[in-house]
Amino acid sequence: MFCVTLKAVSLMTGSTPSRRLDVAVLAALAIWAADTRVQAYIDPGSGALIWQAIMAGVVGAGFYFRRFFGRFFSRDRRQDPPADHG
Repeated sequence: MFCVTLKAVSLMTGSTPSRRLDVAVLAALAIWAADTRVQAYIDPGSGALIWQAIMAGVVGAGFYFRRFFGRFFSRDRRQDPPADHG
């Protein structure tokens, strides 16, 4: 693995497109060769936090669009006050 790292470092110093392609191929091979098993655990608190964030976004968007479209569809449009001719 150390030899691959040195090869990648030596390839990065050049600026030719073929060397960049070599680096990209080496990076792709390193990612492909990595262990793909993921052992993750999400506790119930994390699920509740995700649910709360989604609901806050939905409620916030509702208030935003209500105010935004309320300006267009409002029956109580502000008009200029009547001129005082007295």
